[in-house]
Amino acid sequence: MSNYNVNACPECGCGFFVELRAEGDVCCRNCGLVVKARLIDERSEWRTFSDKDKDTSDPTRVGGPTSQLLETLTTTIAPDKSNGALSNVLSRMHARSNNPERSLINAYKEIRRLCELMDQNTAVQDQACFVYKQAKERSFKGRSITAFAAACIVTACRDQDIPITFKQIQEQTAGEIQKNEVGRCYKDLSRLLKDCVYKEGGSDPQLQRLGKAQHAADYAVTYCNELGMDFNARNVCKDAAYRAKPIGTDASAAASMGQRPWDGRTPQAIAAAIVYIVKQIVDMRQVEKENAGALSSSSASAAAASKTKKLNERQDTSMSDVAGGSRGGGATIR
Repeated sequence: MSNYNVNACPECGCGFFVELRAEGDVCCRNCGLVVKARLIDERSEWRTFSDKDKDTSDPTRVGGPTSQLLETLTTTIAPDKSNGALSNVLSRMHARSNNPERSLINAYKEIRRLCELMDQNTAVQDQACFVYKQAKERSFKGRSITAFAAACIVTACRDQDIPITFKQIQEQTAGEIQKNEVGRCYKDLSRLLKDCVYKEGGSDPQLQRLGKAQHAADYAVTYCNELGMDFNARNVCKDAAYRAKPIGTDASAAASMGQRPWDGRTPQAIAAAIVYIVKQIVDMRQVEKENAGALSSSSASAAAASKTKKLNERQDTSMSDVAGGSRGGGATIR
């Protein structure tokens, strides 16, 4: 019951309510106490049917449905019937010139078109439209609508824990959007959202979620699926990605741990390196099994023989080096 700002009945403590739209009251289902009164019914006053009321005027007087993405309230004055055609022309010109929501609607259409190309769900579309509206209200200018819409989709995907890269956007849109342009728009958008969170003091949790960092494990699973790796290999890649944590902000901890290979790398690069290494190990084991089957031997026996052969080669090489050094008189065995 968050819409009515009432969580429980103050009389009996019940959390279930019944809304009486005709009276405008909200009553407790258990004891009948009126917990909220004088509610405004935002539904349509009259029902309309597309086949019946096509040639007649719309009897509804409440306007369109409310939307969080289109919050601009405008007043429309009915045209004067005495002027006839002139009044209709002036009304159309006024509607075209004085429509602040026109650019938002066009941008929302572009976002939905790109989401359909990239096979994204409705939650990503709505979140991307919300991000675009937040940036539009703060006068984000200087970028094309298509690239900026793609950057909003990337932000929405990462908010929904859906890993996506700029290269994937370029491939899924058939080169319509270049990854470099999307990257520049995303960088500017991230900076703008961080400024919004800082100015509002972190009061909006939805804006805080948009600025969260991505983890390499999300990309590792995606890369494993694209390469067709099995379940065990995916788990190994995911566990290794979770262990590859960057150094925190503590300077003393960073100095004690030292520089690590994944420090300063992007999550995509870390995930790609982990998947590459695991893929090599899996392929090597697969080759060993195939060779052992062709040679009528078990894979463990083949691997043990291979290790023994490599050890013997190392010993022969070291002994030859020592013998060559002793003949020259410059080497000693310790």
